[in-house]
Amino acid sequence: MSQLFFIENPLLDISIELKDNTVIDKYELQHGMASLAGEKQLPIYDEIWGMEGREAFPGGSALNSARACNFVLKNQANENKVTYFGCIGKDEKGAVLEKDLQDNGITGNFDKNEDTATGTCAVIVVEKERTLCANLAAACKYSTAHLEANWDTLKNAKIIYTTSFFITSNVEALMKVAKYANENDIPLGFNLSAVFLL
Repeated sequence: MSQLFFIENPLLDISIELKDNTVIDKYELQHGMASLAGEKQLPIYDEIWGMEGREAFPGGSALNSARACNFVLKNQANENKVTYFGCIGKDEKGAVLEKDLQDNGITGNFDKNEDTATGTCAVIVVEKERTLCANLAAACKYSTAHLEANWDTLKNAKIIYTTSFFITSNVEALMKVAKYANENDIPLGFNLSAVFLL
């Protein structure tokens, strides 16, 4: 049974190492900076997805924390110690993200959105400096109904973790989880995440 419960915005990080800033300049990104995608940047994800040598990893603040916890705990006796809730699209990138978690022993319980692509983050590495551009997409579509339908999972949690990024995705679900943690004396890790959320 899972002991660590995470809920937030899952992204698939698509990483590519390049020799120059051609792609960064093409999509009007700032070298070495992180940003959210606008209309101009949306084609970048499919472009780098098709490049030779690209790599794909599950990402997003809480999912990175879930993966780190899973790595530390993976040699302990019980399996499936980490459960992660979030929303992905019904698409290839969502399937890649889901399979990676499954292959690494994390229980990914996803709300799957029919109409919106899986959230992605372009990671362009030039001379060891990385430029990030995130398209949250389906990550912002998490439904309270999914949480309520899978509520029993929370009953196994010894620790719950989320972040302020989830406020802009589904504050109702966030508050339900926080209220449950408070009422049942379960430690709730809450990352403040970013200045704009404070």
